[in-house]
Amino acid sequence: MRLGADVCLLYRRSRAELPARHEEVENAEEEGLVCKFLGAPVEFYGDESGWVKGMKCIAMELTEPMQKAGAV
Repeated sequence: MRLGADVCLLYRRSRAELPARHEEVENAEEEGLVCKFLGAPVEFYGDESGWVKGMKCIAMELTEPMQKAGAV
């Protein structure tokens, strides 16, 4: 991003589960980082040189953690 790229952070969980310090995310957003939470990529789009130029995402939602099979 500091070198001129358009950057978007896509994370499949919520902001609360993001494995980063709150200050780090806040500082990055102040510098222009766009954060999208509860999403997952399903398709990538590239140019003729093979560079990724975009992606198609689906919305996700948090659910209860799954129990291990056979657990009591």
